[in-house]
Amino acid sequence: MAVVNIPASKSLTLSSKTPLKNIKRNKIFIGSQGRYVYYSYLFFNMDMIPDNISLLAARLVLFKTDKLQETRQFAIYPLLQEFCSLTSYLYSCPFEVCPTLRRTFNVFASDIVVETDITGLVGRWLDNTLVNRGIAIIEEKFNSRMTGRTSFGSAYCKDKTLIPYIRVAYKEKEGSPYFPIPNIGYCATVIPCKS
Repeated sequence: MAVVNIPASKSLTLSSKTPLKNIKRNKIFIGSQGRYVYYSYLFFNMDMIPDNISLLAARLVLFKTDKLQETRQFAIYPLLQEFCSLTSYLYSCPFEVCPTLRRTFNVFASDIVVETDITGLVGRWLDNTLVNRGIAIIEEKFNSRMTGRTSFGSAYCKDKTLIPYIRVAYKEKEGSPYFPIPNIGYCATVIPCKS
C-alpha cells in the first residue's frame, strides 16, 4: 500500500458581496456573512497517482484558520468545468449534484483539522468518468439562525502546512511495473512479511 498527499494547486472563493469578482487569498471562505454568501473551489492535479492502481481510500484534509462558535455542516460537489481568475459569483462553474458524489461533513468549534472521505469522487477522477479535478465546498443550511464565514487554508497559503490536500491510499495492481513517484510530500509503503 502507498499513501500520497496531493495538495490543492488552485483555489478560489466566490461571494455574492462581490458578484463580478473573486477572492484569491491565503484563505478560502465558506458560509455567510449577513446577507452575503461565500463558497469556494479547490483544484487537484492527480498526475502523481500512477496508472494501473487500485484505490483504497481518499480523504480531503482542510485546515481551519479561524474560530467557530458552533458546529457547521458543509457539502462537497465535483465541478463540471475549470475555474480561472475570471470566474465570479455571477459567472460560476456548474457542479454535479448527483447524490452519490455529494459529500457532507461537520466542522466543530474545537476542530483544527477537518477530514472527510471522498473516495467515490477520486475514484471517478481516476477512471476518467469525471474529467474535471475540481470541487466546490458550500455550507449546508441546516440552521437558518447561524451566520458567519468559516475560513480554511488555500492553495496560495504562505504557511505550506495549511494548504488543503487529498490523502490517497492505493495499491499497485498485480503484475504492474513499479515506477517511483517524484516530488511527493509523503509516501508510506507497507511491505508484507514473508512467511
